[in-house]
Amino acid sequence: MPAPTSRRTAARLLCTAAVLAFAAATCTVAIPRASAQITNESPPPGYPPSGCDYDQRGNYYCWGNRAGTNTPVDRYTAIALSPTTMVSGTSHGQTSQSIAEQLALTNCRTRASDCKVVMWGVNSCVGVAVSLPDRTWGASWSANRATAGANALAICVQDKGKSCAVQATPCASDNPSLPAPPPPLLPGPGDLAIVGCYQWFNGASVAVEPNHAAVAGPFTATWQLVNAAQRLYTITWPQPVISRETISPDQRSLSGGSQYGGVDAATRLTGTSGLVGTWNWDGVLTVTVNANGTYSVASSSLKWHGTWQAVAGSPGAYVLTGSDLPTDRVALAADGSRLAGADQYGIAISGTRTDSCAAN
Repeated sequence: MPAPTSRRTAARLLCTAAVLAFAAATCTVAIPRASAQITNESPPPGYPPSGCDYDQRGNYYCWGNRAGTNTPVDRYTAIALSPTTMVSGTSHGQTSQSIAEQLALTNCRTRASDCKVVMWGVNSCVGVAVSLPDRTWGASWSANRATAGANALAICVQDKGKSCAVQATPCASDNPSLPAPPPPLLPGPGDLAIVGCYQWFNGASVAVEPNHAAVAGPFTATWQLVNAAQRLYTITWPQPVISRETISPDQRSLSGGSQYGGVDAATRLTGTSGLVGTWNWDGVLTVTVNANGTYSVASSSLKWHGTWQAVAGSPGAYVLTGSDLPTDRVALAADGSRLAGADQYGIAISGTRTDSCAAN
């Protein structure tokens, strides 16, 4: 079971301004208060003869002698969990935090004796994910059921849970006379095994997030699991590669780098001066630079091409702009410690997992 401090640290990444503690947690999310609608409908099952609530579309309405008012009625939900058995109990649609917590404890204690409240919410949804083999869990909240479950799953995975799965996602707006809907279908823990912080081969810090984003400084890429058995992922970056290159005075080599921190080195194969000619690029590719302002890779199996132009006022300096988004194809090591592979150009890509995501 992770220490309370590490759990609070993980939760703060997902629950801004919330307090997440080992024994109890409070998270609230504001839901816009729509104007109340007068209704002659009967009270919802399990609700008092007079009151207000939100319908399934998020519209706020009142019934009984509350009809015509716009005073909201807060509803509460809670989750209690047994840290030894990983069974949970929930409540939803309750009229106070204390009632919601006590009902969640009561429901949990039908199957375990050491239940503790791990999350509650008002006018929001809460979620809990557990990993039975190592007794690891994560709890979080959101304005909707799917995100509450995804956040809880991410915390469980980040706390090194080996078999994390979402167990419950009750919402305060759920009808208290009926069971809460089951958790929505979410990616399995194998999909999220890549989530974490990495020191990239070029010195950058890359944060791979559970929402399929990978953040490196000002750049946010998207990642996808493409082969679970091989633990193979793709990471697609948001901008074409823009490289600034400078040719050596003897015109035989060039060097430079891109906005992503990549470092380039190439030696001339054909041509006499300037950028036009063919180049052995990074010892991997043969790049043909044409006089019409375009360049391409000689191999038809690679789709690397783009345009180039000379930098005004800087003799020997050029800017090359790719036509394709760079995509890294990487495999996660069996112990999760390292990513390694290559981009679509065949250039080696790697990252080593770190304990925290350092600022770039």
